[in-house]
Amino acid sequence: MWLIRQFWLFYNIDPSLLKESPNGEKIRLAIYGFISMTVIAFAFFSIGYLAYLVTLSWTAAVVIGGVLGWNFSNLFRLILNTISIRQSGISGTFIGSAISTFLRATFLMLLIIIIIKPFEILLYEDQIEVIIQENEAISEQKLNEEWLDFIDAKINYYQYQMEVLAQEKSSQEELLDPNLPHASDSLIAITQSSIQRLNNQIESSKRLRTWFFQKKQEYIESFKETSSYSNNLVERFRILHKYFPETWIFTLLLSVVFLFPILIKAFTKDSSAYYKKEVEFERDLITKEYDAFRTQYQKQMLEVTGQSITYFETCLDPPFNNKPIIIRDYSEGETEFKTWVSKHCS
Repeated sequence: MWLIRQFWLFYNIDPSLLKESPNGEKIRLAIYGFISMTVIAFAFFSIGYLAYLVTLSWTAAVVIGGVLGWNFSNLFRLILNTISIRQSGISGTFIGSAISTFLRATFLMLLIIIIIKPFEILLYEDQIEVIIQENEAISEQKLNEEWLDFIDAKINYYQYQMEVLAQEKSSQEELLDPNLPHASDSLIAITQSSIQRLNNQIESSKRLRTWFFQKKQEYIESFKETSSYSNNLVERFRILHKYFPETWIFTLLLSVVFLFPILIKAFTKDSSAYYKKEVEFERDLITKEYDAFRTQYQKQMLEVTGQSITYFETCLDPPFNNKPIIIRDYSEGETEFKTWVSKHCS
């Protein structure tokens, strides 16, 4: 019985008003509450999985899923508590009430689609992963091996040239030893000029080797970007809708389940014994509070003005105010009325 009570409470049902309702209605409302609770649990799970796809962290998925799932739960129960085909967008008309219901249901439907889609990705995870691998294989084929071989050859060439020039420079530096028997000022000057030329050649080879190495890294990075694009969330949604369009049928079916507790409540309020009693209870409560306000208002006006002044009403059914008081102007028929009285009453 405790569990059934929780289903009622989750469906915004007051158990104290349900006591005199038929058992069939009690069971039916408990089932609606169970469906609502299942919908919210599904939302928590699906939003959490969506957060995982974005962050690739189960810790973040639990936190984000909990926060967003709780917000969806509050929104769902708010709409559940306020929706009704009798609510007035245009007072007292079915059209206004239907518009109000339609707008709320449409907004909720968009949220439901956002919540259902991550679950569909989970259902088709293996098939989507296969397609992702195929896309990566196709991207790998686009990698130009000949171009990489050419770059590697250039890098190796300039590296080898740097080593050769470095050896030649080392040999030239040995000639700068002043203790050598053939050392002279002119020979030292020629050797220094040769070393400077070698330094310039080494620096040039180093720049070229660095340039080709950077180009290789940029090419590899650009390949990684093109080959890893299919791992992101948007690409998974694209694959889901491109290769598995039948998932929209699943989306439609789940949407009906999501909306069922709300729509069944909206369209059965007038025929439900519980909701009739709830309306009477709320109406009595509002009327009592309003009568208390009028009494207090009259009391306060008596203290302030010394006169018994009642609160001025503009409608025939306060405080609901659905029937405005119509003040007619009979001045135009005054002459005609006097003529009729003088004619028939003299």
